[in-house]
Amino acid sequence: MPKLSDSARHRTKTISFRTSEQTEYAIDLIARKHGITKTAVLQFALRHFLRDANEGLSLAEGAKVSFEQVVRETWAPDPSARLARLAERYPELLSDDERVSQGPKRAKQKSGRPQREAVTSGDL
Repeated sequence: MPKLSDSARHRTKTISFRTSEQTEYAIDLIARKHGITKTAVLQFALRHFLRDANEGLSLAEGAKVSFEQVVRETWAPDPSARLARLAERYPELLSDDERVSQGPKRAKQKSGRPQREAVTSGDL
C-alpha cells in the first residue's frame, strides 16, 4: 500500500473572510509578538473558542457541550453524512434551509432526543 504524503494526511481548506483594517492590524500585532503567522493566531483563537464549553450549547438536561465535542460527534468526510449526524444529534444547529430538507426526520426527534454516544478521536 502506498504511503500517504503529509499533505494527503492533513488536508486543509482555505477560508477567506472580510474584516476591518483595525482587526487585521490587531491580528498582525499578536502575530508579531508571538513570532507566528496571522493564520496561526486565528487558528489558536478558533481552537480556544471551540474548547470553551461556555461558548458551546446548553442541552435540555442542563449540561453544556463544547463545539469541539459537537465536531467530534458529527464530523464525517462526506457533507451529507455530516448533515445527517448534525440533524440527529443537534437539530438546533441546523439552518432554516437544512430544517426544511430534514422535515419529517426532525418531527420524529421531538418525541424524544436520541442518546448521544461519546466519540473518541480514534473513531474519526
